[in-house]
Amino acid sequence: MVPLRRGFDPSHPAPNPNPVVHIRSVSPHTFRLTVFPSNDGQLNPPPTNGSLVEQGWGPPLAVLQGDWQPQTVQAGGVHLHVSPNPLTIVIEQSQDQTIQHLTIDPSTGAVQFDTGDSPVLGLGEGGPQFDRRGSVDRMISGQGGYQLRTHGGRVPIPWLIGTAGWAMFFHQPPGSFDFRGPRSRFQPEKPEGARLLDILFVTSSDPATIMAEYARLTGYPELPPRWTFGYQQSHRTLASREEVLQEADSFRQKNLPCDALIYLGTGFVPPAGIRTTDLSRGTRMCFPIQKQFSTRCIKRIFTSCYIP
Repeated sequence: MVPLRRGFDPSHPAPNPNPVVHIRSVSPHTFRLTVFPSNDGQLNPPPTNGSLVEQGWGPPLAVLQGDWQPQTVQAGGVHLHVSPNPLTIVIEQSQDQTIQHLTIDPSTGAVQFDTGDSPVLGLGEGGPQFDRRGSVDRMISGQGGYQLRTHGGRVPIPWLIGTAGWAMFFHQPPGSFDFRGPRSRFQPEKPEGARLLDILFVTSSDPATIMAEYARLTGYPELPPRWTFGYQQSHRTLASREEVLQEADSFRQKNLPCDALIYLGTGFVPPAGIRTTDLSRGTRMCFPIQKQFSTRCIKRIFTSCYIP
């Protein structure tokens, strides 16, 4: 089990004894499963945290509340066999092909699902590479997320891809994942997170379809400006404005392609030959009129001259 975060007392879970379950069809490959607390059984979609391009995808196909009986719902191109006590969703593409088996504890918001026999990918940049099985991911963002020296920073995204033909986007709440054992576990970060659970589930054996569905949910990336595809010259130290301009002239005189000059040292690395504890003062000494200096770089046909 994933180590619980400070402040979460499993002996006093957030009360949610009679949850309301909404099932929506997003596309022929994707359905949305939302578990509301008992006092939020309206037909509106759950509030968004900004990660989805749409707040809702039409009215729910099924609303399960009160004393309901096990039933089958068809959504997202699959059959969902839903039963209460415990809340269980078995996802089938046909009678003899079970894609995934979810078990939800409404009182804690924890979700258990089959780890499977094939690699489990996703969850954003960094962390154990590349198969997530056998690991625990607390979804901590930043340079302290996971083995910075060898793996770099961690940018967690709750998008999980099972190469057996499924994917899940945990829209709400934030939480951690435990992939040890045959049944994996999602644990909400905070006890109040158990008040709402929102998962978008994708079924497809085609990787392109799975990623297309992810784009349908979260949107397509912006196309960057053309100059960002070019070469960008970067430094960490500098001596003067003249040195920067001399380097810009050198690229142009030798007909070398370069679209940007980046000096990462300004503001925290003092210019060569200058000793000062006020590093911003060193930046002002080299670039007293930064806007005019940038204009001089641009006149040398540099699309951008970035001086932090």
